[in-house]
Amino acid sequence: MSWTITPRFTSWTPAQITTALWLDASDTSTVTASSGLISQVNDKSGNGRNFTASSGAQPTYTSSGLNGLPVFTFGGSQYLTSASTAATWNFMHNASGSSIWFVAKTGNSSNPLATYGYLGTNAGASANIGRSIYYSDDAVDNDFISDFITRGSSSNPASSNYTANALTPNVPVLISAIGDPANATKSARSLIKINGNTTIQNNTYSNAPSASNATYALQIGTVGNNFVPLVGYISELIITNETATTTTRQIIEGYLAWKWGLAANLPADHPYKTNPPAP
Repeated sequence: MSWTITPRFTSWTPAQITTALWLDASDTSTVTASSGLISQVNDKSGNGRNFTASSGAQPTYTSSGLNGLPVFTFGGSQYLTSASTAATWNFMHNASGSSIWFVAKTGNSSNPLATYGYLGTNAGASANIGRSIYYSDDAVDNDFISDFITRGSSSNPASSNYTANALTPNVPVLISAIGDPANATKSARSLIKINGNTTIQNNTYSNAPSASNATYALQIGTVGNNFVPLVGYISELIITNETATTTTRQIIEGYLAWKWGLAANLPADHPYKTNPPAP
């Protein structure tokens, strides 16, 4: 008797690990849209954490947005809102740690002079509880990116990791944001990587993270409560409910970079610079 074995995966995908959320614009079976306006995006993690959009705030489903693949396009007043409760997203700000990867284009010009939210549960305010990742380019901040984990105490977050001149607006970029807000080493509480290369790791706070519920349910295309909505697009978002190891971070970076045509942006010493991760 002979056997023919068909491999389940032809290349590595996040289906091979445990994810807390996985939204993928390229998987048309997970997107409900009418006349190009998105009403729902289904979670591929297996957790059923789907997102919806209300009339008047619906992102556009752009069929060929990045290297021939679809993207979720946000025009400055559109966003996706979790159909799950705010408590669902507590792992993003509490002591358990969490990790976030996404591919995005920010703004529609090289000098947008605006603040845009990628995702969040705290509306970017330290008096709220949650986490937010956002971009800012104004009179004070120049191409600034921030990962902000708050604990409901004004001006006393668990971690605040940010830097100016971090990315180029109106250009697709791969962002990794690893959060470990209970880490005893302050600088290790937050790590941002741009295209698997530029490292942002400058948190100086040591306050204990909150164990309470997030202030808002997670929104995509804003930092929560419809605040500072994004202009640009997001093509894929992956979240895990743990502080990712370097190996896991790099595997997901390799997967996203090769899938979305950004492998040339990876650093020369990245393990997936020349080939995507194997299954």
